[in-house]
Amino acid sequence: MENILAPSGGDGFTKQEARRGLLVPVANPEAVTGLLAIAFAANEPDHPPPRVLALVERRPSASAETFGEEKDTAPPTTALLAAVRYAHAKGVTIGAQVSWSEDPAQDIITVAQEARVAWILLGYHRAASGSDTTGGVVREVFAKAKVLPINVGVFIQGTDRPIDRVFAAVDSTPDGRASLALGVRIAKANRYKLRALLVARRAR
Repeated sequence: MENILAPSGGDGFTKQEARRGLLVPVANPEAVTGLLAIAFAANEPDHPPPRVLALVERRPSASAETFGEEKDTAPPTTALLAAVRYAHAKGVTIGAQVSWSEDPAQDIITVAQEARVAWILLGYHRAASGSDTTGGVVREVFAKAKVLPINVGVFIQGTDRPIDRVFAAVDSTPDGRASLALGVRIAKANRYKLRALLVARRAR
C-alpha cells in the first residue's frame, strides 16, 4: 500500500515556529481511519493533539421554520463519530469539533487560523466522473492557504489496506522541505519506506 503526500501553502519552517499541531477536516466516514492514522504519526509528540473538524451544511428544519427557532449547535456527523471511535480504540486523544458551515473551505481556514496549527491534513476526493483527486473544497483550501503560514497536506490512499510506503513530492522551495520533513516523521513513526519524488525546475 502506498500513500502520497502533496504539500502546498505556508512558508515551510520559517513562519511556522509559533504554530503547533494539525487540523484534520473529515467528511467521509469510510476514509477517516486512514487519514487519522497518518495524522497520529505526523503529529509531533510535544504538540497539541490533532484537532478533527466536521462541517455541517446549515439547513432550516421544519420545526425551526414552524417555531422560528434554529439550533446553535451543529449535530455530530458520522465521520466525526467514526474519528472519535477510532481515536479511542487507538488510545489517542483528539480535539473533536463540529460546526455549521456555508463555506467549507473558508471555515477550514478560519479554524486553522484560530487554532494556530502548522498543518491542515486533507483526504483526497475523486469525483464520480474524471480523475481530479483534489475536488472543489480541497482546491479552495490549497488556494486560500497559499498566502498563509500554514501548510496543507493531501493524502491519496486507494484502499484501506496497511500502508508500507510513503511518497513525498519534494522541491527546493520551503513547501518542498516541509513536505519532506512531514514524510520523514510519518515514515519514522510507522517504520514505513519513504520515497522522495524530486520535482525539478524546467530547464530553460
